[in-house]
Order: sequence, then C-alpha cells, then structure tokens
Amino acid sequence: MHVTEIRLTNIRLFKSVELPVALKTKQKPRMRTLFIGQNGTCKSTLLRCLAIGLAASHSERMALLEQLGSSLVGTDGDVGVIELTLSADSPNADVPARKIITEISKGDAIQRRIETIEP
Repeated sequence: MHVTEIRLTNIRLFKSVELPVALKTKQKPRMRTLFIGQNGTCKSTLLRCLAIGLAASHSERMALLEQLGSSLVGTDGDVGVIELTLSADSPNADVPARKIITEISKGDAIQRRIETIEP
C-alpha cells in the first residue's frame, strides 16, 4: 500500500489542506515527494503527521506527540484531524483503498479509525 493523499484539518498552521501525493495517472505511487518551504512553514509538522497517521500502535503515536513539546492542534478548535488515503501498490490488486483517520484533541488524546473506501 502507498499513501495517495494527505489531508490535515486544524493542525498547527494548517487550517485545511489536501495534498495529493500520487501520480495523476492510475494512482501510481511517486518514488519521491519533496516538501520545500521557508523556516516555520510546518514542513516538519507535515512529516510528523504522516508518521503519526502511519504509526502501528497507540504508544508510538503518543511518543511522536510527546516529542513535540507543544500541541499539534491548531487554533480553530479543540480537535485536529490527520487523514491519510492509502491505495494498493498495483491498480489490479484486490486490496481496497483505505483511509486512516487520526483525531487529536488539545489534551493530546488520540482516537483512530480505519475506513475501507469502496471502488
């Protein structure tokens, strides 16, 4: 599986952003994706959100949050949301696409759910 889209809502400076990270044709994975920006534009936040969303266990997600030293949740509410859309490595695979949704509250409580995306 590979990540085809990253969506962040109320995460630090990101009020609402959708980042497609797959090629437009056939949703093939990109071999490289590059994030460029000035200092303080949340490049590291974006990478941390990807790590939190893909972390296998609750303790791993909590450890990534604790390393920050401040809240990941932005100023537009009490909850920030990380949504990652994952697709099969091959368009012919029988594995359905999935969406991993991670909700983080101001107190750094984390809830996570995985949804199957029907074709």
